[in-house]
Amino acid sequence: MERVTIYLIILMVAALGAATYDTVNRQPDIPQDSDHLKTLPYITETPIQDEDKGKANVVEHKPNAYPNLNVYCDDMSDTIYYVDMYGNTVNSIDLGTDGCAVIVPLSPRELYVMIADKGVMRVGWNSSREWTMEGRTHHDLSLDGDGNLYVLTNRRADIPEISEDIPVVDNQIEVYTPEGEMIGNHSISGILLNDRNLTERMAESAGNHRFYYPEQERALDFLHTNSIHYIGGTDAFPGGDVLVCVREINTLAVLDLDREEVLWQWGYEDLQKPHHATLLGTGKVLVFDNGVEVNHSRVLEVNPKSMRPIWIYKGDPVESFYSLDRGGAQRLPNGNTLITESAKGRAFEVTEDKEIVWEYWNPHVGEGGTTRNTFYRFVRLTFEEKPMEVDHNESIDPLEVCKRIEDRTHRNECVLSHAKEAKDQSICDTLDTGWRDSCHLEFAIHQNDPEYCSLMEDETMRRECVDEVNLQTEDYLLCTRITDKRVADRCLERVALREMNPRYCGRMANGTKCYMELASLTSNISLCDRITDNMLRSACSNRS
Repeated sequence: MERVTIYLIILMVAALGAATYDTVNRQPDIPQDSDHLKTLPYITETPIQDEDKGKANVVEHKPNAYPNLNVYCDDMSDTIYYVDMYGNTVNSIDLGTDGCAVIVPLSPRELYVMIADKGVMRVGWNSSREWTMEGRTHHDLSLDGDGNLYVLTNRRADIPEISEDIPVVDNQIEVYTPEGEMIGNHSISGILLNDRNLTERMAESAGNHRFYYPEQERALDFLHTNSIHYIGGTDAFPGGDVLVCVREINTLAVLDLDREEVLWQWGYEDLQKPHHATLLGTGKVLVFDNGVEVNHSRVLEVNPKSMRPIWIYKGDPVESFYSLDRGGAQRLPNGNTLITESAKGRAFEVTEDKEIVWEYWNPHVGEGGTTRNTFYRFVRLTFEEKPMEVDHNESIDPLEVCKRIEDRTHRNECVLSHAKEAKDQSICDTLDTGWRDSCHLEFAIHQNDPEYCSLMEDETMRRECVDEVNLQTEDYLLCTRITDKRVADRCLERVALREMNPRYCGRMANGTKCYMELASLTSNISLCDRITDNMLRSACSNRS
């Protein structure tokens, strides 16, 4: 299947107002062979940004990460990878066909895999194909307590309430037994049409679409339901069956499939093309909000009763975390959240306090290292039973993680970061020549101790290091030891403002600004008289 590698194609489609990124499936009478398969217009390779060059495999691993194997496949590929917490590929599964989109673990050694436009298969650890269901599948599937599968599929339909003259792509929920027998089929639009507000949103969505996939079918992808999560009735949603995420109307909805009712909905004015909604054991809803209008993504935990977020993860800075399409969020047993930033080929784990404790970059890069393969959803196994004997709890040497980073700059930055975190200056000596002095400088400032400056080789940097550390301490005696007069003045001014004492202003080479600030803070206009410049003295008096 041909890869789409030009990221600008996606940006141009978005700029033109096309809300659809996915394929609309074939008519049943079109042959189901590779000559007629159509690729999802998701990018399967993405250009690597300058700040991410050299990042590959595990680049962060802290002790409070949840330990187990990770499972993923490159977008639309034919191979599934099991990766341990150190980035080692411990197993791979050959699917025998490309189009891998979503993986749902059934057990530590058995997986359900959705193949885009082809169906669902159950595969084993040794690449055995245990079960196959053919169909026009897309985006997601979920399992209930009896092992039944709830699968998202597509069909072309005429729905005049939504579009009077152009056919639409109606998303279906098909239910299968573990043996592959269909026992249910539900039209998502048919259920949503029972709600007037949702009907209006669907009609508005259909009216905004100007692109059709594939061209031969000329159908409007007005829903684009991209996730389904079986909930089976909970305290939060008695009688509910499934939670779905409907991207094109920015809506999460809990559906009662038997009664074809919408029990709960949220997100229309709060989300921007969301993905992967799940109901947590706490009764809260977790969702990946792509943020396509603001160009940064978020992960939200929402209280369905108050319909307000109670936890939000954003990048720092916010634009550093952004996936134009796809994306996922998995709440782990220890309370951490594993986030899939699909468009970058990145997965990372954060704590409740939003600290990144584990980070993985897809190591499958293109020739020349300018592109990286993307993945739809990255999954951490949570079974107590392990598929193989792997000691996930063994502590990892942070320097070993750093050594796996190919790019020299990022590798040295990684070492420097761990030097400060471990409070071990000797780690600086493992850096490449030219980085050691910078590490000693950072470490001295971080530890607030000028003695570490003496370890620097460059004499000029050594003096600057002492000045910076002394400035940071805001200690009067240390301020007087600073050789650079401008830095010394900054240090003395900080001491003066902290102690509200003008005598430190008098020790400065130029204490004008210091006197002005103190006069304003203390409302003591007499301090302005100590300023020699007439204009500035007058300005000080008026300001005070």
